[in-house]
Amino acid sequence: MKKISILMFLCICSLSAVFAGNTRSNSGARAVALGQSSISFRDLWAVANNQAGIAFLKRPVLGVAYEERFRMKEMSLKTVAFALPTNRIGNFGASFTYFGDTEYNESRINLAYGRMLGEHFAMGVAFDYIGMSVEGNSESASAGTVTGELGIMAEPIENLWLSAHVYNPFGVKISEANYEEKLPTLLRFGALYHFDEDLLFVAEIEKDIDYDVRVKAGVEYTVLDKFIFRGGIATKPTEYSGGFGLRLKSFCLDLTHRI
Repeated sequence: MKKISILMFLCICSLSAVFAGNTRSNSGARAVALGQSSISFRDLWAVANNQAGIAFLKRPVLGVAYEERFRMKEMSLKTVAFALPTNRIGNFGASFTYFGDTEYNESRINLAYGRMLGEHFAMGVAFDYIGMSVEGNSESASAGTVTGELGIMAEPIENLWLSAHVYNPFGVKISEANYEEKLPTLLRFGALYHFDEDLLFVAEIEKDIDYDVRVKAGVEYTVLDKFIFRGGIATKPTEYSGGFGLRLKSFCLDLTHRI
């Protein structure tokens, strides 16, 4: 019987950009702690960050995440994710993300697929259903749409990983009778380098077609193969982050804080 790895994630944010498309936030405490550099990791959260990464998983993984912005529960972000490797036809994953409360909320259902195309190259795709709902005193409104994602990941030389990912490439909008808003279109390029088994550096460039380029970077150091320390920075707006992880045989707990 295959073992299932379980991940948990808690992130408390004192300051965070808030905009339509909150469910598009980087998933997983590891990425948030590393300056929100997210597309170069081969872990469960690649289901939502860069689907090429799930192609490298060897066993089923289940994870839950909770992020609280401005320390306000009505601005919390909750995610559950699952990945299922197969022997021959690639790996599958799914995630559900919910932002907000009963008065205003956004949700994202993500179905992902990743496949190895050689020993050092992988590609992934995803389809997302994005929903928004507003409850008022006299009326309410809801809307939803479907968009997609595409990602690649490669190891051109030993210990160096290069990644690219696009979210909402066709500029899909979410709309109903009296409301219309364009979902963000994001282009991201990343790199990750392992100096040794315990130390890695990750960096990423992100371009929202409607905003300036963001640069993100972070460092991760592992002690005794169990205790993980992380720190990162992102620009425009400037954000600092740090975190701690505990890795056991089939369980991992991550805590992150950013300002």
